[in-house]
Amino acid sequence: TRLLATGPVVDGVLEGDLVVAGTGDPTINRRHPDRVNALDDWARALKARGVRRIAGRVIGDGGGVERPGWGIGWAWDDLFEGYGAPYTALQFNENEVEVRIGPGRTPGAAAIVALTPAQHDLLVDNRAVTAAEGTRADVSVLRVPGTRFLEVTGQVPLDGDVRTLITAAANPTVVFAAELRAALLRQGIAVDGDAADLDEVQPAPDLRGADVIHVDLSPPLREIADPLLKWSRNIYAESLIVALDATPPSAAADGLSVLRDTLASLGVDQRSYSTRDGSGLSRNDYLSADALI
Repeated sequence: TRLLATGPVVDGVLEGDLVVAGTGDPTINRRHPDRVNALDDWARALKARGVRRIAGRVIGDGGGVERPGWGIGWAWDDLFEGYGAPYTALQFNENEVEVRIGPGRTPGAAAIVALTPAQHDLLVDNRAVTAAEGTRADVSVLRVPGTRFLEVTGQVPLDGDVRTLITAAANPTVVFAAELRAALLRQGIAVDGDAADLDEVQPAPDLRGADVIHVDLSPPLREIADPLLKWSRNIYAESLIVALDATPPSAAADGLSVLRDTLASLGVDQRSYSTRDGSGLSRNDYLSADALI
């Protein structure tokens, strides 16, 4: 992941935008204790270089991975679930949003809804209510893929515990840029502009002459494979398939081609399996016992 400056740094001021360009690192989350504060580490690195203010915006460049980040054959109603979060060039918190739903003050009052991370970019339509004591909790969330509107429905009893649901971020690139902007502010670097997705910035900044002012490396493969297997993380599996394509924008289709060639070199008959994604979330994935053996 690279931090790019679209202008010079003069007397501590970056006279331009700060652009963060990723290639699909999935590890900036709580499963990696040494990576959870990565964005603050980057901010401290910029501060050590003398940057005290960014006169422009913090822009996320998600062009390193082919959009939309959904696999062929994924069910539409998986796309707003946490496990169905899109694989993208910039990933923060596994592109998931935690939705906590608790009771209001009195029965009939609106439930209280809180979302994490703070820069989630979702617009909440809260239709959940507080039910009488002793009733059953029943809450759910729904978001139409491609929109930002998260509908929260159901009920939580007045004496009930807070319920936690996980949903997918609507635009992970914006979430990442906004979280980086927040980290810069925490570390004492002023930012004049907002966070934005490069695809939505008009006119887009010219990156051909941008200076690379910081480079971050992901942990090695062995540290990525560990949570993938232990917690069955779909987004990790998809990110590794994409990483097999060395020509940006990296695409799952080209990564799968590398996978098939590798399996063929190991003697696995390509007629004995069908694979359309890295995680197995696709309804078009099939694996025979012979292929596995």
